[in-house]
Amino acid sequence: NFSCTGNGTAGDVQVTAGSDGNTVQVYCSATALLSDGANTIQVNNITVNDELNGGVGTCNGLSGAGGTAQSSMVLNTSGTADQFKFGGTIDGGVVTGTVGAGTYNTTNAGGSAITVEVFYQ
Repeated sequence: NFSCTGNGTAGDVQVTAGSDGNTVQVYCSATALLSDGANTIQVNNITVNDELNGGVGTCNGLSGAGGTAQSSMVLNTSGTADQFKFGGTIDGGVVTGTVGAGTYNTTNAGGSAITVEVFYQ
């Protein structure tokens, strides 16, 4: 029962260093928390999309947690920036406090951002 105004924008990570033909791998956390400073809403089903090659992976953990790379991309530095985009699903069943109208984001107190690791191969 959430409603929003406007359209959301996927978060992104741009890879600006490296050489054509080399591969980067991305790992990302599986959940995040949106907060209005007092109340939180969990974000689940976080996915990563490789904008250059169109690959999509489900975020399932960081490298130190024994996860496997959720996506990889062969760099093409001559042209548009190589980037990964991230999105997820807000889960009204996992909330803290009383969720009401307000501005919810991961940078407010109590929020938790998607953590991303990019490894250059």
